[in-house]
Amino acid sequence: MLGHGVTFHRADVFADLAALGLKHGVLPIEIGVDITAAPEPDERMSFLSHGMVRHGREEFYVTCPVGGEGGLGFVYSMVRWMLGDPEKHLPTGDTIGRDESGKIIVQRVPNPTGEGPDVIRLDMP
Repeated sequence: MLGHGVTFHRADVFADLAALGLKHGVLPIEIGVDITAAPEPDERMSFLSHGMVRHGREEFYVTCPVGGEGGLGFVYSMVRWMLGDPEKHLPTGDTIGRDESGKIIVQRVPNPTGEGPDVIRLDMP
């Protein structure tokens, strides 16, 4: 766990990721930004990022079906995308996605923890 983190990693995984980061000169996203999961109504779940604010970015709150696939990978890809491009912004009401059937509306909602600034909410189909 990094001192500012909210999740703990297995020591060997943390050490491997940190070593990889040292080799490439960058802190790996997986230990630099924490992701927590929570149940949601209607057989859905959510992922919430913790640590984007330290980099001047908004946190992500992504909901997805419990039985779906790719939710966590999607969150990490959004985190990488936003941290990798400081000029990138997601205006409220815009959509993201590869095609019309997979478009996700960008929303801003209060942080589900009850603390901190609003977060970017993305509801996966």
